[in-house]
Amino acid sequence: MKRVSRKSHNKLASKSKKKTQKGGKNDTNLFLKTNRLTTGPIENGEVLGILHVTEAAGINALRGIGTGVANLFGEKGFDYTIYSNVKNKAFKKLYSKLKDGQKIGNIKMDIETTRATIFCHLLGTVYQMK
Repeated sequence: MKRVSRKSHNKLASKSKKKTQKGGKNDTNLFLKTNRLTTGPIENGEVLGILHVTEAAGINALRGIGTGVANLFGEKGFDYTIYSNVKNKAFKKLYSKLKDGQKIGNIKMDIETTRATIFCHLLGTVYQMK
């Protein structure tokens, strides 16, 4: 029987217990089905003004480090899911501001990231349909 030193035995034991961190899956719904929001101009509508909404999401520091490591090795990271969620919330918030007979066109999006937060800013032109 082969004798294994205590040091080698501990290395083997710790390797077998380690869990590898895999990146998140991109399974968020990226499709918002509506004819009331568009990135282009809207015909047959009277311009009422500009609408701006902002949505924010916190970033867990440990999760951010894990994402960086996963991305370093070519694995899918968690960032995409966080970005997708904050964008979806922002578009739903924008949509919720519409009243009957209104549409929003010329939508512009700006994503801002700090160490702890992701912000999604949406800006669009509000049209009253004739």
